[in-house]
Amino acid sequence: MIGLLAASVLGTAMPCAAQRRQNKKNGTSVAERVGRLTAWFAPKVRQRAPDWAQTERPPLFTFAWISDLHLDASRLEFIAKALGYIDRELKPDFVMITGDNNAHPAPVTDPQRPEPLALRRQKFFRTYLDKHLKTPCVIMPGDNWPHDFEKVFGPAQYSFDYGGLHFLFTSPDREPAARGRKAWRSSTRRPGIGCARTWRKTATSRSSWPCTNRSFHPPFSTRSGKRRQGLGIGD
Repeated sequence: MIGLLAASVLGTAMPCAAQRRQNKKNGTSVAERVGRLTAWFAPKVRQRAPDWAQTERPPLFTFAWISDLHLDASRLEFIAKALGYIDRELKPDFVMITGDNNAHPAPVTDPQRPEPLALRRQKFFRTYLDKHLKTPCVIMPGDNWPHDFEKVFGPAQYSFDYGGLHFLFTSPDREPAARGRKAWRSSTRRPGIGCARTWRKTATSRSSWPCTNRSFHPPFSTRSGKRRQGLGIGD
């Protein structure tokens, strides 16, 4: 979403020739336009909670959802502080970590028989979480640094029940042309109808929360006759 937002801002801030002439006439620079757009997109603090959030009943449970940490040497301290904040201040029942987790490898322990880079990345992230996150967590890989995930964390695709909800973790499962990444069997980058069909099968009789590192194949709409037929959805 950040990438799309940046593209939107830059696309709006870089006008066509006619718009550039108008901006020059009005004395408006690209930097000023970007500044106004950035301010417009900045987080706004609500003075009061929305109506749907105003209740005296405590929640059945809470969870923190973090994703795309892209952990590397430059972010180790920052992410550790964020995880500590979740433990101390938010105190959720569990944490969901949904992919593109870590690029930082553990050091080589045996130069004669070095472990693969991908495995050392997963091992480092496991040790890092054990040290900095005390809250129970569930985790899945994304399309970046997914290899050898199962050797350290277990299955990459799974589901579980909590508090009356069925959580479905759907991870990339196909090896595309781009080396070092994974994609979806039903699409080159995003889960498509095959993943959605799996989700619907598990969600038939209970409330479900599908989780993925990538959005459903754009635009995922059940208005499509072909998709409705493939998902088994009637009119």
